[in-house]
Amino acid sequence: MNLSKQQKHPQHTGRVLLGVDTPGPHEVSLLEMEGKKKLIWDKGMDIEFMTRVRGKAQQKAKELLTQAMEEATQLRQEAQEKGTAQGLAAGQKQLEEHLNNLSQSIAQATQDIQEQAEHIWAARKDDFIQLIQMS
Repeated sequence: MNLSKQQKHPQHTGRVLLGVDTPGPHEVSLLEMEGKKKLIWDKGMDIEFMTRVRGKAQQKAKELLTQAMEEATQLRQEAQEKGTAQGLAAGQKQLEEHLNNLSQSIAQATQDIQEQAEHIWAARKDDFIQLIQMS
């Protein structure tokens, strides 16, 4: 029963037995056999890791800064357009008020001139009649 379980689920230990001709079996890991060393976390790896992390963080910061600058430029442009539109609307309103005041002033001046003309005509009408009769 034990043998059938091992055949269904063989365990791979990553070890190779060498040296049958040596006094005892010599065991070598696959990494050692391929010439690779076991990874040991040392100060150099710590520096390399931090350098890579710092580089990625700087790149991300540059991307975020670029994106923020683009958004700020867009917001400035929108604000300028909105400010320009508001300024134009305020200018248009002032122009309309000024034209309205000007037209009222002209209407008042025209009415004053008309009244003055009627007053002068009324005052001089008799003089003109006498002048015409004398001539």
